[in-house]
Amino acid sequence: MLNKEYGLHAPAIFVIFTIAIASSISSTIGTMTLSFFKIIGPEVEFKTWVTWWIGDIIGALFLVPVVHKFYVSQSKKNSKAETVLRMVGLALLASLFCFFVFNVLSGAAYLFIIFVPLLIAAFYFDSLWIYATSLLICSWAIAATVSGSGPFVGHILHQNLVHLQLFLMGLGITAIGIASLKNEGLNRRVCVALIFGWVLSGLTFYSFYNSKFKIDHNRFSLKAEQAEEAIQQRLENYISLLESGVSLFNASEYISQDEWGAFTEKLLKNEDYSSIENLSVAFPTKILDVNYFYQSNGIQEKKPDLKFYAVAKRDDTIPVSNPETHFIITYAEPYAKKKNLIGLDLSSEKHRYDAAIRARDTGLASASGSVHLNLDAVFRPSFILFSPIYKMGEKINNLQERRKAFVGFVLAPIIFDKFLNGAIAKFKNEVHLKVSLESEAGKSITVFESEGKPFHASEKIERTTLLAGQPITYTWQKASTFEVASSLLFSLISFLGSVVTLLLAMMLSSLQNLNARAQILAESQTKEILKRNRIWKLLTEVSPVGIFLTNKTGQCTYVNPMWGILTGRSVDFALGDGWIKAIHPDDLENISNNWNKLITGGSFDCSYRFLKPDGRTVNVWAKAVPLPGEGNEISGYLGIIQDMTDSVTKTNALLASSRMSSLGEMASGIAHEINNPLSIILGNVDLLENLLNAEDLDRLKAKTYVNQVTLTVQRIAKIIRGLRSFARETTHEPFEKCVVKDVVSDCLELCLERFKSHGIRLIIPTNLDSTPTFWGRSEQIAQVLLNLLNNAFDVANDAPDMESKWVQISVKIILGKIQISVTDCGQGIEPDKLQKIFEPFYTSKKVGKGTGLGLSISKGIVELHQGKIFIDKFSKNTTFVVELNLLEEVYKKDMDLI
Repeated sequence: MLNKEYGLHAPAIFVIFTIAIASSISSTIGTMTLSFFKIIGPEVEFKTWVTWWIGDIIGALFLVPVVHKFYVSQSKKNSKAETVLRMVGLALLASLFCFFVFNVLSGAAYLFIIFVPLLIAAFYFDSLWIYATSLLICSWAIAATVSGSGPFVGHILHQNLVHLQLFLMGLGITAIGIASLKNEGLNRRVCVALIFGWVLSGLTFYSFYNSKFKIDHNRFSLKAEQAEEAIQQRLENYISLLESGVSLFNASEYISQDEWGAFTEKLLKNEDYSSIENLSVAFPTKILDVNYFYQSNGIQEKKPDLKFYAVAKRDDTIPVSNPETHFIITYAEPYAKKKNLIGLDLSSEKHRYDAAIRARDTGLASASGSVHLNLDAVFRPSFILFSPIYKMGEKINNLQERRKAFVGFVLAPIIFDKFLNGAIAKFKNEVHLKVSLESEAGKSITVFESEGKPFHASEKIERTTLLAGQPITYTWQKASTFEVASSLLFSLISFLGSVVTLLLAMMLSSLQNLNARAQILAESQTKEILKRNRIWKLLTEVSPVGIFLTNKTGQCTYVNPMWGILTGRSVDFALGDGWIKAIHPDDLENISNNWNKLITGGSFDCSYRFLKPDGRTVNVWAKAVPLPGEGNEISGYLGIIQDMTDSVTKTNALLASSRMSSLGEMASGIAHEINNPLSIILGNVDLLENLLNAEDLDRLKAKTYVNQVTLTVQRIAKIIRGLRSFARETTHEPFEKCVVKDVVSDCLELCLERFKSHGIRLIIPTNLDSTPTFWGRSEQIAQVLLNLLNNAFDVANDAPDMESKWVQISVKIILGKIQISVTDCGQGIEPDKLQKIFEPFYTSKKVGKGTGLGLSISKGIVELHQGKIFIDKFSKNTTFVVELNLLEEVYKKDMDLI
């Protein structure tokens, strides 16, 4: 019933919530009972309730589903061999995963792989085996944690159980959830979601667990280093004690047994030296003869009953045959307890003998290997610490000098247990130490090991160092009471990660039908989009204009076939930056400027040329607009390209015709302008000839005539240069930096004489600044000015009297704009003609006096230069204004340059 009304996962969710509520009720009743009878105090009531509640939940989560499924299952037991093998395989696989995670030190960080057997059980078996597998994992986790292994182990059992309980809650809920997913079908996408969630949670857990492990390991390493330093410090203290005895012998010519006893009595009472059994003094002898021994060492207190004897033979004793020198213990304190040591030949046993020779030859304190002390009834690994005595004042810089100055030893037998336990007493709760030496056979001999078992046998730090010249190996492990970094964070990650992963998988599974419907809708929408794309492709392919698409960075993504026809290149050539290579090199700067305007919020609307592979050019006009994307972002740009070759050809013809017309109108003035200078040249040449024929040559006059000829020739050259520049075809030349003064001056050179010959006063700028510049073609702007001056000339020439015949040209800089004004003496243009004045073929002149193209062409030229031409309505006389963009960044506002 729940399945039908609330979905397939309703029973699993109902069971989980029922268990949680029932467990909370039972734990509340139990905790209140314990508190009522004062079995627990108020400070632990909440902790007790949480532990009780989680414990009940875990028991119910793992036992209830197994028992319920076992009794209500409708399927009969299948005893086929294949099924049995699968079950055994599942059990072995789950056990293998459990062993790796809970019993191998490096496996603890991979906790989340423990969920894999649950998924495998869901694939090959029914939900009963999912629950059984979870119960197996639960049992293994509990056993491992109690025995002190796994990811939830610390030195406090209660905390270990809390960590474990959180994980087991997640495991139990996951098992119930997977069983519910199994009933629904457990398709591939759900499995992928589960695995992905476990991997993500596992990586998070791995990161936190490793962080915790590193903290513990760093602390453990620090404690081991500190403990090792404490051992070394204790050894140095013992060496200092022996060296103080050496200093005593060096301070006096002779030290007796009584003096040695008085010296050592106070020292041996110090607790720091409690592991030292006695302080002894040994002297060398070449011959084992008492008289020779006393005589050679200058010993005054002779003992007639002195006997030399060797170290007692035991299993670990290695005798030395024929040593080069015998070292005899002569003094031993406390004497009453250790007098039996007197006469002991240290050279009779290899470890003692080797350490003595090493101390004598190096001049440094030296420790022997592991030995059994002669007077120690119980076998305990020990070592002898030797400190050499040399004669005062003797040099001991090399081996020969040290052997010559050698007198004897101060030595102390030390039991390893006492020495090391005392050294690491304050670290015994943190570290477990095992100390070993290498035997003569190359085997490792353990001479000391801390009490108790280590925290984890496989985690250890092993270091080999020297203990007063004796190689020794320390094996450090965490003690069973080592205080690990305890945090619920990674345990919460294990719980929340498993639960959240399960919830996501269940949500994904429940939305399968909705996804199917969404897929049908998506397919329908896809078909619609494809249909529109086909229509779009058809329209672009048959379009008579070129069409292109770019991304937001200007990289071309599509062009239609017409683009290929216009450029003479393949469609694929345009993709990426290829479309730029099809543009005429002289127009690239214009394209770049216009494209920058487009991407900064302006528009791309310009004319340029394509350069075909065969060298032909195609004039086109293009316009591009941005394509909106998500939000307010621009996803790309769409543009169209129209072939303007015919139009440009006709326009160029009109421009040439207009230019030639303007030149024709100025022809008479230009001829007169050239004839006058020629007359001047001829006159000056005649004068020069007369001067040359005279007997006395007036050089000053001759120079004056020559200068006049030179200036006149320069004037003619300037007129011809301006005429040639004006007549030159510049339509296809690139824009360049142009100086306003030069453009105006060249134009005036062509028309000054015409105005003068007709009695028209031409008012021109007298102090024109040479700095204002604009970007364009100077010849075309000169053509515009010449057209305007021709029109003004016609108006002034028709004036009734001479005084009213005038034309004025002026230049101003206003708000970053260059304004070149041409004003004539006319009284303005009639209002009904203002709207038509710039139209092609419209003229207000008499028939035969104008083509009607001058102002129309001038308007086109100015607009090509991103400027404008207009009539000043506020002027009382007819005034045409050409406005261009000032190229300089700094300009003077409202400054009249005339």
